[in-house]
Amino acid sequence: MKALIIIGFAIATWHFIYEGIVAPSIRLHLRNELFKLRDELRAAKHDGLAADDEAAFWFVHDGINNFLNRLSALTIDRSRRLHHIYMTDEEVRATLEKHLQKVLNAQNATIRSVFDRTNDVIGKAMVTNFGGWFIYIIPLAIVIALAGSIGKAAKGMLLVPTAALDKLMPAHK
Repeated sequence: MKALIIIGFAIATWHFIYEGIVAPSIRLHLRNELFKLRDELRAAKHDGLAADDEAAFWFVHDGINNFLNRLSALTIDRSRRLHHIYMTDEEVRATLEKHLQKVLNAQNATIRSVFDRTNDVIGKAMVTNFGGWFIYIIPLAIVIALAGSIGKAAKGMLLVPTAALDKLMPAHK
């Protein structure tokens, strides 16, 4: 029981440190990356864009702006809910596909590059926001993995001949 309390306290301490210090620092770095990407995108616009690339520029620019203050809200659950909306709302799906095609077909390589790198930043933010839970999942994964191997070992022990089993573990009398 004492070990469980110590383990629980250690896990809670880790979670507190991660959520209170580590994750905000990582998110700040990612936010700064978004600012750099937005500046790079704006520089490309300043250098001149083809008329066809204007819409793609604004889609990526506005997308970056939308996430500058929302990095901490990027969770797996919200991603799942957005995917559900995408799958069930035909209008949202059509709009997103239209915007995506504009960006992917942009003549300006900077627009496409900034779009790809922004997606990487958003992915890193999602992993960062889930990171505090890794310490809870790792022991659970170990238990699940061990449960499978324990089950296999139990099946094997059940079929061991009695003489071999008596040598390995004598019966209590």
